[in-house]
Amino acid sequence: MKIISTNDAKAFFEKTQQILEKDEINGSLINGIIKKVISNKNAYGDKEPWFFIGYNEEEISVLAIMTPPYKMLIYGNFEKDVINGLIVEIDSKNIFIPGITGENKITEYFVMEWIRKHNCRYKVDTNLRLFILQNVNNYTKPTGIFRKGELSELDTIYPLRKYFSIECNEPVNDTIIYESLKNSIKQEEVYVWEDGSIVAMAVKTRPTENGMTVGGVYTLKEHRQKGYATALVSELSQNILNFGKKFCILYTDLSNPTSNSIYQKIGYKPVVDSISYSFN
Repeated sequence: MKIISTNDAKAFFEKTQQILEKDEINGSLINGIIKKVISNKNAYGDKEPWFFIGYNEEEISVLAIMTPPYKMLIYGNFEKDVINGLIVEIDSKNIFIPGITGENKITEYFVMEWIRKHNCRYKVDTNLRLFILQNVNNYTKPTGIFRKGELSELDTIYPLRKYFSIECNEPVNDTIIYESLKNSIKQEEVYVWEDGSIVAMAVKTRPTENGMTVGGVYTLKEHRQKGYATALVSELSQNILNFGKKFCILYTDLSNPTSNSIYQKIGYKPVVDSISYSFN
């Protein structure tokens, strides 16, 4: 068993690209974040990112990345020795971890070992479910239109993006969120549902060879339960398929039965469950 750590996103991706692209669905989150950091090291903030590769003999077993101030992401096989080695490596670098997200079994083991060693407390922030869609089902549209967000609307869309981070228990840095949203709009990744005004937003992000993720789905509270999010996600998913992708990926919060239900109605099917913890 050995652990390699680096601040170099490109070097990390060169070693892990084949694994992440082979497991295109489950590896999509780390894959997408790595590519974003390669193009802009400060995409998630001005603190140094960290990347870890855990080997069982000569085979890569576990990957972990952290882009402060966000939680660590962990992916790979449930191998206790490698996970324990990862914790030792993190401690040797004196890295502060606010929390961790990943598939249930590997993440739960990491958390139990982490709190045992560091005598800290933890809480579950979110239980997540990864969904995949290959065909969009027919549905009844609400009033309004689906369209791209425009740069001139940045200040209108920004509060929705910020509220999304708050509800997802993400760190809220106004400058980072604002600049990230601006770049996403410039890259034509941000879409909205407009019904007299902008009532909902979503983002298409993290492209892989065959798929793309729908994320950042948020409807203003006063406009909920009107079908806007369903329509927006449905139209954006079809947009992704129309541009040649074979599938769309989407994460949902299992504590929200409404969102899990509506996304399945339009064609999303569950793949795997993940969990997100924070330490304190």
